Amino acid sequence: MSDDKLSTMVGIDLGTTYSCMAYVDETGRPATLKNMEGDLVTPSVVYFESADNIVVGSTAKNAMLTDEDRVVAFVKRNIGDRTSTYTIDGTDHRPEAISSLVLKKLVKDASDVLQEPITDVVITVPAYFGEDERAATERAGHIAGLQVRTLINEPTAAAIAYGIDQEDDQVVLVYDLGGGTFDITMIEIKDRLINVICTGGDKELGGKDWDERLMRYLATTWGEETNQPDYDVIEAGDPLTLNDLRLQAEESKHQLTSRVKMTAMVSIEGERARVELTREKFDELTADLLERTIQLTQEMLAEAQKKGHTDFHKIILVGGSTRMPQIKTRLEQEFKQEILIFEPDEAVAKGAALYAYRYALQDEVEKEIQERVQDLAHDDESPSQELIVQEATQEVARRFSLPERRVEQLLETEIKNVTSKAFGVVALNEQDQEEVVFLISRNETLPIDTTLPFGTSTENQSTADLRVMEGEMESVTSPDQCHEIGTAVLHLPEHLPRNSPIEVTFRMNEQGMLEASAKEITKGATVDVTIERGEAVMTEAEVQEVRSSLEKFEVS
Repeated sequence: MSDDKLSTMVGIDLGTTYSCMAYVDETGRPATLKNMEGDLVTPSVVYFESADNIVVGSTAKNAMLTDEDRVVAFVKRNIGDRTSTYTIDGTDHRPEAISSLVLKKLVKDASDVLQEPITDVVITVPAYFGEDERAATERAGHIAGLQVRTLINEPTAAAIAYGIDQEDDQVVLVYDLGGGTFDITMIEIKDRLINVICTGGDKELGGKDWDERLMRYLATTWGEETNQPDYDVIEAGDPLTLNDLRLQAEESKHQLTSRVKMTAMVSIEGERARVELTREKFDELTADLLERTIQLTQEMLAEAQKKGHTDFHKIILVGGSTRMPQIKTRLEQEFKQEILIFEPDEAVAKGAALYAYRYALQDEVEKEIQERVQDLAHDDESPSQELIVQEATQEVARRFSLPERRVEQLLETEIKNVTSKAFGVVALNEQDQEEVVFLISRNETLPIDTTLPFGTSTENQSTADLRVMEGEMESVTSPDQCHEIGTAVLHLPEHLPRNSPIEVTFRMNEQGMLEASAKEITKGATVDVTIERGEAVMTEAEVQEVRSSLEKFEVS
């Protein structure tokens, strides 16, 4: 057996409430990594315990009851939001900085468990994340000192974990309800193909919303039991009381997963009350949230039907919140299809780990190919490129003592994704009013390279200012109803008449990262324009500054 060891890359499911990490073992199988506390999932909670120490995870979550002003949670809902900051000891921390501390804890624990340094990772994001959220997540990895090989959509990662070993062709719906986000995605699984057909969702719908319904019910019932029906605990309660109530609501939800009724002892401002809670009541309190996921699923299916896909074989449930019995029951009622609960906490991280492992294999195969090409440079007759790749793959499998079939399977499996948003530029219509002209549609298969013609709006125009916009759907063209993700400037030659032709090209790669170029047709000059991101996305200089400012902290 070879002593060589393939470099380990970790897949990370960076969640709103909990995060999980996984790697691929020596047999080519994904395995979840426990943190140093011995748990498979880590609360995505950060506690600034002192001036030089930061705690991440369960201890940080418990500190919400004793030192709430120094605890930050649920940052994923705000990542990519330029207005969101968390102030600790007079210092403002953006969501990327807080998320970087969660990543740092996860990777540190992974390094300790695996007894090797971890630098390269694949991080998952909700399929419905836009450009700003994706870029901010990547920046969080950079602040943590990590090489983010790529981002991958959470439902796609779950489909990889589920579908990589499936022998039968099938179309599945991945229903992903996490702590803070919801994605619904139709995916076609064939031999060595994972093809995303359509995706939809809501980045502000998740288990946290179910918890908040329970919080209000517990508080209202406490008021009735203590003869204080007009006292609004949620509005008037202090942070410690609310955090205690939040944790109690979360625990009650977990208990109702396996029990049909339970009793919570609610203590607010020194007064205690017993609150009886049934699963039936819980389902009643949260019925509209569940129906929202059904509505989003139906909307996604309507989009898929436009693309010629009308049938699916089963629904795969991932995300910890899908453990709630109401989810499976309602989906069976609505769709009359098989429902499979597939490793709710671990599937996304395992799929990301397999995707990361593929990068590690590709690195080695490419090095082997280069060596073989160099060795064959002076040969009169060289083998075909196909044979060189095949032999390089076999050599990598042999050198690292890996099953050859597994290596080929991972390298050859094609993964096709789609856009979750529409992208375009602001232009003037015939009435000289601004509207968004979309170059890329929602649910369009990646990668994309598309060009549209435009014209200059005035005579002797010296520059063309491109406002790059992100929208929910192509039918909404008002700039006010879209999100500006950046701007770009095309410098034009002198003395151009009005309506001089300009071509704008958008390119989006497999990971959903957008680039733009523009061509002035009259003189024939092509210019790659850099999209200047808004304040929502940190610059590289800001990343380095934040990274340096956090280095004084010990993260545990």
